[in-house]
Amino acid sequence: MQDMYAEYIVKKRADIKTSLLKLLIILASAILMYLAIMLTQTFGLIFIMPACVAIIAWVGYRAFLMLSIEYEYLVTNGELDIDRIFARRGRKRLINVKTNAYELIAPYDDEHRSAYDEGEFAKTVDARSAPDAEAWFVLANVRDVGRVRILFEPTPKMLTIFSEYLPRQMAVRYVPPVEDEEEEDF
Repeated sequence: MQDMYAEYIVKKRADIKTSLLKLLIILASAILMYLAIMLTQTFGLIFIMPACVAIIAWVGYRAFLMLSIEYEYLVTNGELDIDRIFARRGRKRLINVKTNAYELIAPYDDEHRSAYDEGEFAKTVDARSAPDAEAWFVLANVRDVGRVRILFEPTPKMLTIFSEYLPRQMAVRYVPPVEDEEEEDF
């Protein structure tokens, strides 16, 4: 069997909580810069004012960027890796599921939601772009972690790989969409 590989990056959309946190960071940075300017003028330390303002601006900028989150899905021969990427720089491995660890792969819909909700889980990974995104879930027994459940948004190629390497774990037989071939006139 030929090796099959697919990767996909999903940008997490900002919800109300994240938007408010970004606004709070901007306001806090502005207030701290104002206070730094006022205090340095009051105590006659104007020569350190640019450094104070620059440090506050840099910290605020880094905090703002840390709220920019992306998830990277990698599927290699049925093995799933999910990484969280902060500010397009930092990367953290959230989960690695080996091919022998899968219990169930199914769409996260009304028909299969009960399988997702029942049972005890050591870890839950929600790697969707938004809570209302069309997603699939994986239930697996990962070594050194325990029983996990994962919500993610696989591509059709990833679902094809899962159906080829893990047909028994797929709750639904996945049929890839037929691509329309356009006729060319010569």
